[in-house]
Amino acid sequence: MYQVKSFDPCSDDYVTTYLNRADVQEALHARNTSWSPCGGVGWTDSPTTILPTINQLVEDKIIVWIYSGDIDGRVPVTSSRYSVNKLKIPVVIPWRPWYYNKEVHSIPTLEP
Repeated sequence: MYQVKSFDPCSDDYVTTYLNRADVQEALHARNTSWSPCGGVGWTDSPTTILPTINQLVEDKIIVWIYSGDIDGRVPVTSSRYSVNKLKIPVVIPWRPWYYNKEVHSIPTLEP
């Protein structure tokens, strides 16, 4: 079973360091580059925030469920909570643990 207390917050750094090694890039037949997670992707097909979309769904009387994983580098629980608070939308069912495969997540239900 995975436990948070054994999580290494530097694990992303290890992958970056490994993939930037010349011998690894040669073994992968990759050109010599300075690799970084999501580096140079340049996404232009999605907005920087979905808060307006969530607002519109709620205005259209659609129930919204927002959930975050317990360890998520892209959308951490704190970011989800700040976003819900910024929207000033009533929370019908408060934040609570939600378990999946013995891992805890956090989830509220917002009122339309």
